Amino acid sequence: MPLRIGNGNGHVTDNRIIALAWYYKQKRNGNTVFVSKDINARVKAMALGIRAEDYKTDKVDVSTIYSGHTALTISSDLMQRLHESGEAPADALDAPGLLENQCMLLTSVDGGSALAIRKGERIRKLGHPAASFWGVKARNKEQQFAVEMLTDNIIQAVTLVGQAGTGKTLLALAVGLQKTVEEGQYNRIIVTKPVVPVGRQDIGFLPGDKDDKMLPWVQSIFDNFAPLSRNNQKLTIEYLLTADLLAIESIAHIRGRNLAKSWIIVDESQNLSPHEVKTVLSRVAEGSKIVLTGDIHQIDSPYLDAGSNGLSYLVSRFKGQPLYGHVTLAKTIRSPLALLAAELL
Repeated sequence: MPLRIGNGNGHVTDNRIIALAWYYKQKRNGNTVFVSKDINARVKAMALGIRAEDYKTDKVDVSTIYSGHTALTISSDLMQRLHESGEAPADALDAPGLLENQCMLLTSVDGGSALAIRKGERIRKLGHPAASFWGVKARNKEQQFAVEMLTDNIIQAVTLVGQAGTGKTLLALAVGLQKTVEEGQYNRIIVTKPVVPVGRQDIGFLPGDKDDKMLPWVQSIFDNFAPLSRNNQKLTIEYLLTADLLAIESIAHIRGRNLAKSWIIVDESQNLSPHEVKTVLSRVAEGSKIVLTGDIHQIDSPYLDAGSNGLSYLVSRFKGQPLYGHVTLAKTIRSPLALLAAELL
């Protein structure tokens, strides 16, 4: 006789699997482990006294996750050399664990300082310390590191991780507009976002075509457009869409696409699984650059957490690659209230 769980529906797939685990638990005197990424299913199993665990093979230890930058103390002579020539040998730092495209705050014993990045066997001062992109300037060292990654034409994939209001999406959009509209390096900006509602407040099916359906989901990206369009009142979102300089894409329909010569922004990418991140990255064609932004501690998907989401997985696997750059932004600049919410809630 099948075990019935909850509302008595023994035909729900999750309940049938849990029932089988319960059967083996009784048969083997407790030596049974139920493994699932579904937290709700794990709770059901534990309520029946079954040991339940998440998958561990693809999880990342977020306490030691790569931040993309570090702080080092160097000699006064090396600091002077760096300021005079703009670069220095990487082995002069005595930092064997320094990775490719890793940024650093360098300080000397006499009080000097510099922001630099490792490129090959050299360390190089940042190339855009005071640059402005559509009126947006970096407001702290982490944002300067982010600008360096975004403007580096060799780097084809950038991840920007940080809590709400740290400027991740704003910087990605500002530099993207500069590279696309002003410099013509890319044909268009593509914006996308996982369709994952916050909590259970899903508004259901939406009318219209693909762009109409995606618009509410990517509105958070377009909100960042308001401060950028002040410098050019004619360059509105409507104009960019009509001129095919801006496109809205659905991640659900991205398989098989070939996204060439595009500046791609994937917002809230902490809600993607490792498999979905691989699918998105494999769509990036020649001449394109992809920027993935997100907060690994603010996840809405019930099947992911800070250590198992695709953004954390990407950072841990791609760090040190010449085509990849990463920065963790720490300080919220949106507003004092946003900072308070990020810190206390």
